[in-house]
Amino acid sequence: MGDSSSSASYASLMERLDAPQPAMQRFAVMAVFEKLKSAPPHLGLKSREGEDALSRCLQSSLAAVTDQGVRELCSLVEEGHIEPPQAFQHLHAALDAAPPHSVQTFVKAIGFLSRFLYKQDSAHISTTFSSPDQHPFLKVFVSRVEAHTELLQQVILFVAEVNFMNYIDLAQFLRPLLTYTMMRISVSTAYTCFSQRLHSLLVSLSCTHPSQGLWIFRILVECIKFYPQRTAEEIGITIGFAEELVTAFEISLTKLTQKLEQASICGTELSIYLMEFCSDLIERNFSISSALVLFKRLVLIRMDKDQDWFHCFDNMVVFLAHMLVIVEYEHEQLLLLKLSIIFFEWKRERGLPVSQSIALDFPVEMLLLFPVVHAMSSPSKNIKKTALSLLLILEGILERVQLVPSSATTISESRLYSGHRLGIVVHRLLQNICSQDPGLITWSHRSDSAHVWVSDLLGSSNKSKVWLEYLQKALIKNGEGSQSNLVSQPYKRLRKGIILLLSMIVSALVVHPTLGSSATEVLAVIGRSEPSLSVSFLLVVLFYLNFFRKYGYKSQQLVLDILRVVPALACHSATTPLIIQTLQPMLHEDARRELRATAVRLLCRTWEFTNRVFVHLQKLLHPKVLSASALEMDLLISMAACVRDVCKKDADSGVDIILSVQACIESKIPTVQALGLESLAHLCESDVVDFYTAWVVVSKQLQDPISDPVIANSLCILLRWGAMDAEAYPEASKQVLELIWEATSLRGTEDSDLWVKARISAIQALTYYEVGYIKQTISLFSGKQVDLLISEHCPEVQQVTEALVINFLAYEHRTRRRLRKTERIGMNKVEKLMDALPGVLFSSERKHAVADIPGATLLSLTFSPPPKATSKKVSSKDLREWLAKHENALLEIAGGIQLSRNICVALLSLQSWLPFMHRWLRAKMTAFEVEGMSDVGEQIPTMAGDSVFKDIRKIAEEAVPRTAENLVLALGALCMILPSSAHSVTPAATRFLLDWLHQDAHEYKQWSSAISLGLVSTCLHSTDWKHKHGIIDTLLKVAGRSNRPLVIGACGVGLGFALQSLLKGDPINSDTSKELGTSKQEKTALLGHVVKSLIQLLCWMCPSATESLQNLYQFELLNGVDCNIGYSKLPEHAGKHWENIEENIWGIAGLVIGLGTSVVAIQKSGSPAMVVEITNILISWIPFVNSWQGKHSHSEYFAYDDISAVSLAVGSSLALSTAVNICHKLELMDEGLDSLVNGFRILISKVACQKEHSYLYQNLLLASCIGSGNLLSCILNESAHPIKVEDVKKLLETIRRTYTDPNPPLVHFGGMIGIVNCMGAGAGLITLSSQRALDFQLTAKQKETSYVRGPMLSNPLCEQFSQSLINEILGVVKGSNDVQLQSSAAWALSFLRNAFLSRDQSPGQETNVVHNDSGGYSSMPSQTFPEDSTVWRLCSLLLDPRTSEKGSPVRAITIVSVLRCLEKAPLLPSLDWGGLMRGFMRYKDHSSQNQLLLVSNNQAVIHTSSLREACVHFSFVHAERIPSLLNFLDDLCELSRFNMLENSLQSVLLLHMVDMTRIFSRSRMEKFFTDILDFISRWLILEIPKHDTEQETESNSYLKIAFWKSLCKCLTEILSPLSEIYLPDILNCTEILFQLLPPVPSNLSEMCQTGSKIYSSEQEWSQALKCLTNAPKEWLLDILQVKVKDSEEKEKSSAAVSKVIMASARLVVSNHITYSELGKARSYLLNKKSSDIWSLLLEVAMALQHATFDVKRQWLLDTIETSCITKYPSTALRFLGLLTGSWSPYAACLILDPMSVLQDLPFTFSSIFLDISWSSVLGLVVQKLLSLIDRICNWQISLQKGECIDSIDYIDRDEKKVCSFLLHILHQTCISLKDHMSSDVHFKLVNTNIV
Repeated sequence: MGDSSSSASYASLMERLDAPQPAMQRFAVMAVFEKLKSAPPHLGLKSREGEDALSRCLQSSLAAVTDQGVRELCSLVEEGHIEPPQAFQHLHAALDAAPPHSVQTFVKAIGFLSRFLYKQDSAHISTTFSSPDQHPFLKVFVSRVEAHTELLQQVILFVAEVNFMNYIDLAQFLRPLLTYTMMRISVSTAYTCFSQRLHSLLVSLSCTHPSQGLWIFRILVECIKFYPQRTAEEIGITIGFAEELVTAFEISLTKLTQKLEQASICGTELSIYLMEFCSDLIERNFSISSALVLFKRLVLIRMDKDQDWFHCFDNMVVFLAHMLVIVEYEHEQLLLLKLSIIFFEWKRERGLPVSQSIALDFPVEMLLLFPVVHAMSSPSKNIKKTALSLLLILEGILERVQLVPSSATTISESRLYSGHRLGIVVHRLLQNICSQDPGLITWSHRSDSAHVWVSDLLGSSNKSKVWLEYLQKALIKNGEGSQSNLVSQPYKRLRKGIILLLSMIVSALVVHPTLGSSATEVLAVIGRSEPSLSVSFLLVVLFYLNFFRKYGYKSQQLVLDILRVVPALACHSATTPLIIQTLQPMLHEDARRELRATAVRLLCRTWEFTNRVFVHLQKLLHPKVLSASALEMDLLISMAACVRDVCKKDADSGVDIILSVQACIESKIPTVQALGLESLAHLCESDVVDFYTAWVVVSKQLQDPISDPVIANSLCILLRWGAMDAEAYPEASKQVLELIWEATSLRGTEDSDLWVKARISAIQALTYYEVGYIKQTISLFSGKQVDLLISEHCPEVQQVTEALVINFLAYEHRTRRRLRKTERIGMNKVEKLMDALPGVLFSSERKHAVADIPGATLLSLTFSPPPKATSKKVSSKDLREWLAKHENALLEIAGGIQLSRNICVALLSLQSWLPFMHRWLRAKMTAFEVEGMSDVGEQIPTMAGDSVFKDIRKIAEEAVPRTAENLVLALGALCMILPSSAHSVTPAATRFLLDWLHQDAHEYKQWSSAISLGLVSTCLHSTDWKHKHGIIDTLLKVAGRSNRPLVIGACGVGLGFALQSLLKGDPINSDTSKELGTSKQEKTALLGHVVKSLIQLLCWMCPSATESLQNLYQFELLNGVDCNIGYSKLPEHAGKHWENIEENIWGIAGLVIGLGTSVVAIQKSGSPAMVVEITNILISWIPFVNSWQGKHSHSEYFAYDDISAVSLAVGSSLALSTAVNICHKLELMDEGLDSLVNGFRILISKVACQKEHSYLYQNLLLASCIGSGNLLSCILNESAHPIKVEDVKKLLETIRRTYTDPNPPLVHFGGMIGIVNCMGAGAGLITLSSQRALDFQLTAKQKETSYVRGPMLSNPLCEQFSQSLINEILGVVKGSNDVQLQSSAAWALSFLRNAFLSRDQSPGQETNVVHNDSGGYSSMPSQTFPEDSTVWRLCSLLLDPRTSEKGSPVRAITIVSVLRCLEKAPLLPSLDWGGLMRGFMRYKDHSSQNQLLLVSNNQAVIHTSSLREACVHFSFVHAERIPSLLNFLDDLCELSRFNMLENSLQSVLLLHMVDMTRIFSRSRMEKFFTDILDFISRWLILEIPKHDTEQETESNSYLKIAFWKSLCKCLTEILSPLSEIYLPDILNCTEILFQLLPPVPSNLSEMCQTGSKIYSSEQEWSQALKCLTNAPKEWLLDILQVKVKDSEEKEKSSAAVSKVIMASARLVVSNHITYSELGKARSYLLNKKSSDIWSLLLEVAMALQHATFDVKRQWLLDTIETSCITKYPSTALRFLGLLTGSWSPYAACLILDPMSVLQDLPFTFSSIFLDISWSSVLGLVVQKLLSLIDRICNWQISLQKGECIDSIDYIDRDEKKVCSFLLHILHQTCISLKDHMSSDVHFKLVNTNIV
């Protein structure tokens, strides 16, 4: 009932609407609306009935009803009874259905409501009505065409009534209407008409109110950028709009009296738009005439009325230049030329400066030079005339500019980043070029090589020049690629435009003060690659030449560089006549001689490019012209040089001018004559002229040809070609050779470069001739080549002479005499005596009892095995008897040797037991083999060793103390000679010895077992670390608790021996070490503990030594070591003396020996300074020996009865040779060695003069004789330090007196041992360091010298007196009645004989000789060379380089040359080559101070360093055949020695790693790899490069470079059988080195800060990549993938990840890994700050530069997608800029810095999308970019409001700084792609709200 009544209430009112009178209709409508206002809610406006009533009123067909209804509706809105959206909805619905006569009413209502709402809340309506579905005017425009007229009126009313209350909101409201209507401009004629009328109305409105209308103007200018320009019709409409804007701008400027700055901004924006519009039209191949006319009009308006327009002048100049160079229509060219003239005329009239708005070193107007001259090639007279006028203007501008380098200044960033896009790019490029900006890096730098970082750029002082050089390479490469038919036509056209752009830039740079020369080179390259531009470039050249002629120029070099461009332009046929025409005036006879000479050279150079000018050139080079005496010298030289060039380039053309060649040779001018000879040499080289036929003629023309160095040089170049037919013309060739030989010794008054050059040519000429023919032809030539090499001081000449000497070496080897057997150098008499010694000792006539000569028996007695012992047919009885002989001898000898509680004698005894134990063990093994135990063959050594051990133990346990002591030492010797397969015997022996050591009640057991235990511990297996540690601890404890000095001393000796193997062969991070719980650090700590304990024990026993030993506590090895050895009795006995002097002396001496022997381990621990300090301490304790330390006065008052002093001297004398040997090998002690030897001589003589024969006296003489002999032998055996023969003889004579004079037996024994030690016996010297085997073979005859180098017995200088001494001692053996003296002599000679036998077999457990895998040396056979042979003459120089034939030391550089020559020698004489190399490693070039005054002070050091390197190179060449060289290299490769070498020498060794695998055994190589891993691991663990100085870091870098090279060589060159063996070690080294690669610079500023290191860093990276490319691919992918994965999951060091990404990027470029592998790093890269990874972004972008299109497309899409989720969108956008920039045709002009990359993003994006291949992804790209805009906008709004942001949209707050800039760039990027978008996307872009 209620509803019906409600309906009835409105129904009655609705019926009244149909009243016949309009007035009644209006009242009816009013009643309806009154009812709606007063009705209850269920009948109100929001009810269904109310809406129906309202709709019926608005949609009525009666005009009065609809009109009144609209009015009432507007009243409702004003009164607030209805919401505006609801009202608009009713109005739009009614409009859609309204009859035509009512349309106007509804449009007016919509306009009224829009104005009403805007006045209430302008911001709200602007944002609410931004879309086409909501904007009231847009809905009107779309709904009814009839509404368009009224809509225009409403727009005007809207703009007028709001009275410009809010410009921004008004613009926001009008923008959708403007843009939408303009984008539909081509839909229909009505749309077109409306858009044009709307635009015109708004323009008119802006002109009506200029001050308020500027905002309308700006809206129109901003919106015109979005207007479609796809068709000619759309372009025409757009031009019409632009024309209206120009008119409006003109009117506004005329009327405005204020806000002129804003008007100027509007004009600038319109100018920029027109420039971009022209560029877009060019790209689409449309005409730009109308746009240019409009642009000209705008420019004229601004010139007339806008005083601030000039700030964009430079940008306009770039625009005009670029347009002029690419347009092809005549009228467009003419328009641009005239506009340019207008520009400059306006500028000149106002007196404005040149290039005021950009800091350049040249006028920016010069960018127009190339376009203008390019236009002049047009046939149009108008264009030529106008272009000529413009050229004159440019000439005037150039004249006014001061062409001097200016300081780098910056320009406003706002101006640099505003303007024409291409103009911005060019501006920035020029700005960076002229300011020498460190950031001047473009894609041209990175396009030539995958492994080129920016080292060239950052290492150069002229970075702009580097840019030009790289640009030149890029142009050449692009020129080669442009010939491909696969390049599309649009891209060919685009490439041509880019070439023209670069030509424009480079042509302008010609007048740059510092870059002019480089610019001319680029011009020449472009001219060759683009022949069509040759004419234009020629005109550019002519312009500059004309300018320089008229106004002059201070750089003559630039003029020459410009002239050099001319010939390169002859590649185009059209330019050849022009070039000839250009050069013709210069060639005229009346021209200046400099011009004529230059023109001739240019014509000749032109001929090299085109043969068309040869006729002209031939005419110029006519013989009559060359023979004319009136010609100036410069012109003649120029012509002669042309003759030479013609003959060199084309021999056939040279034959055509052969008479000209003859004319040159006949000239009286030396330079001309020399050029003629060179010309003839080129013809003879090409074999178009017979040399000897020509020589007959030439020789007659030459008078004293070698008197002038210039002629001599050219003559020698010619004479080398006489070698081909020398034997056919013997007389002539002899004359030629003699002339060449005479020229080799040419020297003027000053050894100038000309004479050097002549000598080089002469020597080179000799190398062309056969050596045999030279010897046959030139008399007395033999050996002259060596004299030439040695006497030469010039390095260049010396290097050439080496080639000649090498030729002689090869010839003499080929023609050497084939003897049946080469004679052996005479056998040494000492060797014969040693061979006969056993017969003398054990002959039937003179049969000695074993007890009489026990020591000699141990060393020399051999029991012959029973017959058929090896055939298993021997009887058991014979075997038992044979073994019984050994057992009986053991008992007899052990009881015969009297140790006398003397540690020195004990050491000699132990050393003597070694060969006996070796023979006995071999006998046991033979017995087991014969007894049929072959089935347990591998256990035979263990069984034999165990049997011997049990025999010794059994006898020792039952023996008397004297015998037991020797047996314990014998047990130690047994363990030392046990083979590695029998190592299980050693632990049993140590347990027995430890048991004896703990028996404090028996001193004889303790002290002998302590010594043996020390040696036995060195024989333990590496797995017995705990056992070895226990032995050392036990020795320390016994030494600490014992009150017997002899035991303490013996423990000290044992500890010293035990330490020798402590650090031997430690693997780095090996599994074994981990299992055993050991490491090198633990062993080093134990070493420090033992050394510190020895020091404390020594200080306790000898307080006087405390002061000397305190210095050792400063070393790191002893820092932090807690030395608690557990002694409780030491304090109460401290400083006291024992009653038994014998005990005290060997207690102290034993500790000193232990401390001295510990240097072997200390040097392995890496403490060379501590080794030196201990050595100095030992020297300081020996009187007279320490005189070189300045302690001579103290030695004079040495107290021979002072037990402490004598004890220290005794121990030091015995230990010094070991310490000095270590120091000498490590090159820690080169000075003072002679003083040490002489000091011992004085000490022995002084002590011998003492009348008393006390025990102190005897032991001091014993130790000093033995120690001095070992010291001398160690020095001589190294062959590194020569000692005067006289000093050697004096020492030997002094020692000899000790046993010839009446002295105690101990002194006699010491003297004889000292003599044989001097000869190399090594008695008492028990160390595990490698000792050289004694060689009795005499070296070849040497030249006279006063120095001894090498072992005495192999030195001819020592032959006579060494033989006499041996004979004398042998006479004692034979005829002395003194049994003790006889025993001592026999023992001493037996030591010498044993040393001789050690050449063939080593009695030790392991041989220290390194050998190859074949089982031994491929030794070089002994060779005899004639004294006049080249090899021997070279070697004779090396034998004694301290004195040359002239009496002065040989220069180091000469020795280097000799070694380089001998490297090529197939065979070498039998010399001590290892000793020679050791000597040269220490060679000092004393002559450098006198002979190298003209070079730097470091020259001598450089020569020495190169000599050391030459020694290594030489050794590797011959080490495979010469064992001494192999030992030399083995020493150098020891870790302790390797650590001491300089980095350059370490690098050389590493570079020969492949050679090591060939010459070293497998076990030695494994040790080497272990050492090297230790070496480089210290870098990784200690991070040394971070703490080193810059110089040290760079040095380490070069060392790592060498290591990378060697590893690369190993991976590529090692033979397959060895590769499997060494590959794991090589890969381990590679992986560690990869971690040590230099860190990747995060940004360009960091690169510049480390510019001095960037080159070495890049070299290291380059070599690393070469190595990685040869590594197994699975391993490579593993280390790359794992590192990136770990970094992402565990956030590891970003530096390590950066290295992985850098390596991956470069390996992708070299096609060693795929792009998919590189893609795994993308998420990491794009989620980091760009400032932290900028260089990585560059590398990855460079890697993708030449990828396939599919890869590029995927990376582009993935990068854009990642930008929508990453927290650093700026990083993604910068990387996007890098990608598009690298793929852009304009890449060479783009600056690669973070801001420029972003700024250029719109430009690079639009340029790559010109390729239709990208069209398939364009829509998706735009969609993602718009999404990114929305994301950043929302984030920015939320950030301002402080609202929470979803995690997926999280953006780092640091991005806030660049947020607005990113939005602007993204918006501009989308705008650049507007023509490729759909309408909806386009409209969304236009109306995107940029915060």
